Amino acid sequence: MKAVSGKEFARLLENHGWTLMRVHGSHMETLIRYAICPVVLAIWTILGLFFWPPLLARTIAAFCLAVLYSSLTGANAEHLREPLDAAIGFYSRGFSIILDTLFSDSPSSVNEAKHEFKLEQVLAEFLWAGIFWVTILYAIISLM
Repeated sequence: MKAVSGKEFARLLENHGWTLMRVHGSHMETLIRYAICPVVLAIWTILGLFFWPPLLARTIAAFCLAVLYSSLTGANAEHLREPLDAAIGFYSRGFSIILDTLFSDSPSSVNEAKHEFKLEQVLAEFLWAGIFWVTILYAIISLM
């Protein structure tokens, strides 16, 4: 039996159709990323569902009002799709951001634009979501 170096073994595997996946950082780092991934996904599952329906409701209402305005005035309505698409993709985009951030090969695969953290916007969204869910809960209790 002939001794084969790691490089030779990797080259042999690549020649037979295998893909060599490089590990960036330590193996412990990678293990921790895999360990926290289900926790972060579970948190987003709940947190995202708290914010998504109120965001959709607000965006659909604004979309309908904008369509009405465009219908009455003849204004161009092409710009109406972007906010609606953003609201529709909000929940699934959260999962994509989590997975891309934890497991991307390079930081450039995640949106490169640096965004400022806007506490006021987060608080406003939280307030809107709270009002939305309290209203829904009140409506359900009133029907009973």
